[in-house]
Amino acid sequence: MNIRDVLRPSVRERTVSAERKPQKKSASFTPQKNTDRLTLSKEALAFVKEQNRLAWEKTPEQEASSPLKQLEKDQKKQEKCMIIASRLRRGDKIPPEDEKYLMVHDPSFYLLSLSQRKENPHPKEWESILDEEDLKELESIESGESAGSDGISAMSMSRAPAAAPITGAGEI
Repeated sequence: MNIRDVLRPSVRERTVSAERKPQKKSASFTPQKNTDRLTLSKEALAFVKEQNRLAWEKTPEQEASSPLKQLEKDQKKQEKCMIIASRLRRGDKIPPEDEKYLMVHDPSFYLLSLSQRKENPHPKEWESILDEEDLKELESIESGESAGSDGISAMSMSRAPAAAPITGAGEI
């Protein structure tokens, strides 16, 4: 008895059956009948063409207001905030504009970096990472807060209740 016949009878059967089958030779490619096809009505085709035309004719202002552009701007702001916060945590000296930028755009991150600040005997002095657009935006935010905060603080002070006097430690 041959060991190949015992271990692999299916291989032998495949080779024998492959030799017996006549192979068909096709001279040209014929399309299959069971392929997917898409048919559109004239109205649907006109609508798709119009949408494509409008997409190509977008103005730069419309593209700038797209959600993707907004996400890119937010990501750049977050990246700058992270850099500023890491410098602050290391105990390095950062420009006051950078510190204000972090306070305005991510106050919780600013407080966290201040609470985790390490004492650095030889702090590195950094240049500002903000560009002109960021500085203009920061100035506009500061001018808007200073104009609005004076009126709010004066109004809130006039409506603030009088503080109750503290009498003694034993009284509740």
